[in-house]
Amino acid sequence: MKAYKRKTDAFYAEKLSPGEHGQTRMIWKEIFPEDTEAYLDDYYAGTALQNEIYVTRADKEIVSALHLNPYDVRMGESKAKAHFIVAVSVLPGYRRQGRMRAMLCDALKDLYEKEEPFTFLTPASEDIYLPFGFYTAAKQAFVTIDQRVYAAGQRMAEEPLYCRLAEEQDLPELSELSRRILAKRCMVCTDRSISYLKHCQREQKAMEGGILLFYRKQRLCGYCFTGEEFGPEIWEAAVLPEDEDAEGIGWEKANRQLADALCRYYAGKLPIRVKGFLPGTKLPYQAHAKEEEKPAAMVRIVHLLSFVKQMRAEGRAELRLAVKDPILPENNGTFCIVFTPEGSSAIRIGEAAGDIFTIEEVTAMFFGAEKYADVLPAGVKAMAPVYFTELA
Repeated sequence: MKAYKRKTDAFYAEKLSPGEHGQTRMIWKEIFPEDTEAYLDDYYAGTALQNEIYVTRADKEIVSALHLNPYDVRMGESKAKAHFIVAVSVLPGYRRQGRMRAMLCDALKDLYEKEEPFTFLTPASEDIYLPFGFYTAAKQAFVTIDQRVYAAGQRMAEEPLYCRLAEEQDLPELSELSRRILAKRCMVCTDRSISYLKHCQREQKAMEGGILLFYRKQRLCGYCFTGEEFGPEIWEAAVLPEDEDAEGIGWEKANRQLADALCRYYAGKLPIRVKGFLPGTKLPYQAHAKEEEKPAAMVRIVHLLSFVKQMRAEGRAELRLAVKDPILPENNGTFCIVFTPEGSSAIRIGEAAGDIFTIEEVTAMFFGAEKYADVLPAGVKAMAPVYFTELA
């Protein structure tokens, strides 16, 4: 991979070669001081060897950076490649100069050339990314369980779960279980492959945690990711009901068992901070705890025609759609989109189609925003729910 410079507005946005990626470590440390040296050691020895990093400079010094981390994602019944935008940073004194715009526009153009259907990020602020065509597709709750909350919400679990930290030999079984759970709760997520779980396990160990496994009657039934740098913190706590096809009360019972197991495992270490809930699930203690909610994932369609190919419908349906994308003009035009149960396709047509939709509006529409539900033909399956966390 060769480095390059591309002039955007007043700045050259530069994509570093892999051998130069370590030059961005100092700006990461300054902008994200909460990340430990152990975490950064792991990141730059692993993820940064295969990602792409964009920067701008002032007097040859790097003053802003943006990382694109690659993932395999599941989109309904299909899989695709997508990049997670992380560590977007501009040093104080160089902000409000268009540097982030230069890097982000370059990244989007390169992803378009790769024909990636969409990209995603976890925003510090939604307002930063809305002008670039991003749509908030998922929010996540943050719940802190302390001793008072645990006592107020405690309810004896009908069948207590046993939990232990995962070892590498557990990952094939965990991969299969995680894929089953997520397939029941969401439409779009990162693929829980063995390599993905190895990456998470290594990253969480750098945060003094790991992957915690839950067992019911000696059978693996759930998991979560843990870190203990600043006290116990939990991501993606998920347990299957005893009856996998159960709805409602079955998942509620499973979540009671999960919460009880977590509190017993971390006895003497409360409070526990829990986040990254699966769509449609809650812990029983949330009624007694202070709950925060923040954007978990903003998404943006990159290559419109590639995105449409991933969509499905219950029967054949057709939509004429006029699109305006100010950053990726290759997406502009009026399209005839044909949806089928096997896949979908879009061709550019010359005729007008009525209202013109911005790429942000099209992204919101195809990711299931209720505001545009009447635009999609009946039977077309939107890409929702979406489930991404900062672990991606």
